[in-house]
Amino acid sequence: MTFRCTLPEEVITVKSTSTFQYAMRFGHEALDKGDLGDAKGRFSAAFAEASAPDERALSGQMVGVVTRLDGDLQSAEVRLIGALEDANGFLALTAKIRRDLGMVYLDSGRVPEARYEFAISHNGLKRMLGDHDAETLASLGFLGRSYLHEDNKTAKKYLLEAADGLRGQHDVYELNNLIWLLRASVLSRLRRGPRAIQLALRLGNKQRLIEASSQVSMSTTQ
Repeated sequence: MTFRCTLPEEVITVKSTSTFQYAMRFGHEALDKGDLGDAKGRFSAAFAEASAPDERALSGQMVGVVTRLDGDLQSAEVRLIGALEDANGFLALTAKIRRDLGMVYLDSGRVPEARYEFAISHNGLKRMLGDHDAETLASLGFLGRSYLHEDNKTAKKYLLEAADGLRGQHDVYELNNLIWLLRASVLSRLRRGPRAIQLALRLGNKQRLIEASSQVSMSTTQ
């Protein structure tokens, strides 16, 4: 079996055992549901099966993502830097890994470094995939997130553009952007809160459901 990810100017072909493919698939399903333990185990299994640089980059990236979500930022940074090295020559994949590295920096309070990685990621994906691609919009959303509490006007502008563009394209990315948007604006909680709750229920993501419901409840008491 062959797993292919085709992007302009770039073709990533993963030729491996079905174990790698199934581990990646079930890892993403677990992550979408917010089950970090299962997701990390699946992606780690895929990494163990990887035999080529692009395989290591794809699975190493996702191990880094889950490790960050689990709170181990130092280990996540190491994982993602390793994935960047493996992704050398795969431009879109590199841009997405840089976005994930920016998330680690943001969670660590290293905002200028995070913003730099998000901007590089967004510009790279915009050149390759266009303004309206889900990956481009996801990086724009993270760039907006980096302005939260510092410049909420800029944050809201980017987050709104990303969330509106992602609607109907990518439920997980849209939900993430809506959650951050709810944090930036009381008015957005009233207008966008129900959509965030709907998406969280559809995806079965309990953590996001709690966050969205909490933000909506706050708006009714302010």
